[in-house]
Parts: sequence; C-alpha cells; structure tokens
Amino acid sequence: MISLIGKTPKELADEWSLSPPFRAKQLFKNLYSGIMNFDEMSDLPKTLRETLKANGTFFSAELLRERVSADGTVKRTLRFPDGAVIEAVVLTTDKGRKTACLSTQVGCAMGCRFCHTALGGLKRNLSAAEIVEEMILLRQKSGPISHIVFMGMGEPLNNLDEVVKAVEILSSPECCHFSKRKITISTCGVVPGILRMAEEKMPMKLAVSLNAADNKKRAQLMPITLKYPLEELKDALLHYQDAVGRRITFEYVLIDEFNDSIGDLTALCRFLNGFHTPLVNLIPWNPTPNLSFKSPSNNRVHRFLQAAADNGINMTLRRSRGRDIEGACGQLAGKDSEK
Repeated sequence: MISLIGKTPKELADEWSLSPPFRAKQLFKNLYSGIMNFDEMSDLPKTLRETLKANGTFFSAELLRERVSADGTVKRTLRFPDGAVIEAVVLTTDKGRKTACLSTQVGCAMGCRFCHTALGGLKRNLSAAEIVEEMILLRQKSGPISHIVFMGMGEPLNNLDEVVKAVEILSSPECCHFSKRKITISTCGVVPGILRMAEEKMPMKLAVSLNAADNKKRAQLMPITLKYPLEELKDALLHYQDAVGRRITFEYVLIDEFNDSIGDLTALCRFLNGFHTPLVNLIPWNPTPNLSFKSPSNNRVHRFLQAAADNGINMTLRRSRGRDIEGACGQLAGKDSEK
C-alpha cells in the first residue's frame, strides 16, 4: 500500500499518474481536510477513488503508544514500516496554547551526554513525508496546534532538506497553513546548517542548545563543540542574525553543580554580548535513567535566574514537562523500539 499523507502535489501526480494536473491539487487538499475515507472525496472521479482505496493508505506510521501527563503533555511513539520508532509530542501551556514537538531523525548522532536519544545513536533520517505524518497524527489526536518546534529526536540541521520540504507542505494553504514564523528549528550548533539558513534567509525561528558558554565545559556535554567551538558558533549566529534580522533563542539546560554557578552565568553573559535581544530559555534538567546528572534545586535555579536578571539577560524559566510519562527526549521511543 502507498501512503499519501506528506507527499507534495507533484509527488502525488507522479505516484498515481494523475491527469489533468489539477487532480493532484484536489487530492492534496482532500488529504488535509480531515476526510479519512476515499469515498467521501466527492470531487475526485470514482475510478480514481477506487484506485486509491485498493492501493493507497493515508499514513505509513502506526501509533504504538500514547501517554498523557498530569501537566497536559501528550507523548506518542510512532513506528514506520521498517521498524523505526520515533516520538512526537504536544506541549500545552497553562494558557492552553499547543505546540507540536517533532522529530527529524530516528535517533541522533550528536552524542549530547545529557540527552536520552543520544544513547541509541543515529539510525536514519526521516523523510519530509514522515515528518508531516507526525504533525497530522498529532493534530488528529490533540486538535488545533498553534506552533511547531523541531526539537524532538535528532538534529534538524543534519536533515535540513527534508525539514524544509516538510515546512513547505505544512505551511501550504491546502495543508495546515502554518505561518513559518511560528515554526522553530532547534540545533545543537551545526555551523554549516546555520550558515545555510542565513544565506537562504529562511523565515523559521532559530533556537540553539547552548548549555554552557565555556568550550571545555560545553564539550563535556556536547561533543559537537570539538568540531565547532563556541567562537565559530558565535560568528555563524551573528552572521545569521545580520542576514535574517531575527532574534535567536538559546536553550540552557541547567544541571546541578555543573553549569549553574555564577561563573557559568558570567561566561554566558560574555557569549551573548553582541546579539540583539537574545532570549534564554532556562530548563532545569529532566532526570532520565542511565544518565548521572542531577536536577538543580529550586534555590540554585532562582539564584541563576536572579543573577541573569541582574546582568540584563532576558531569561525565562521553562519547567520540563511530562516527567511522569518518561518525558525526556527519546526515553519512551527507546523503550518502544526494544519491543
């Protein structure tokens, strides 16, 4: 069976030999209108509907498991026909805003030592169609979603072609009509990808997982620092800022007695110097099995926040969500992929 969700009109036309050309656009629009029955696609010829029924399916992925947290976080694991298992998450704020957190790879090659996904290594990239499937399946289950973050399993800038293609589909009026300015791409610091986003003036927001502003300390958490030191990363980000003219968000996972000292805050201040109104999301580390780090106490979190405020840093506390449903990135998918 051939899956249809996530394909562009041209891909649909090629796969199903659709003619005249507007048939592919009709089918594309039907697929995202909420219709999950080929017989109900009344603007398509009956012969085409019968062909789709006999040979097509809406999704390639199957839902393995769904867990709902007390804080409203919904986490789903999806399995593709080759056995690859990923996670897709809906985060709900206290004000009711829903954000889809999408994976871009099966596993991850970056080896960040605080991340559960890194334990399994990289298995493969997701295709644009598979990324779109994540979003549509989340929307079917959770209703309207206002924002997307590519912050799930994998490094988006190492699969940028497919991510961009997925964004184009999701932002099309016939699909989700998502504003690209409500889509965020998060990276651990892949400099060539950042430079490409700058050169192509991609309108999506950029978030950088920083976590330490000292090369030696950051390398202990994030091996990519050995390839792209902070100085090179900052140069690339400043170029992006100048080319695109958008504020950059920095993610800072706070780990007890590792990167939560006043000295760490001072290093962060130096690194942020030169950026226009940067935003820092402070995220106390979410405990996960097989990793030895500790979450900081509330006192250490608020001391860090206060020191940031005293130094003029725009820092927002983001509490980890979904702790009661194995919410750390890759944690649930790791279990389900072993089954």
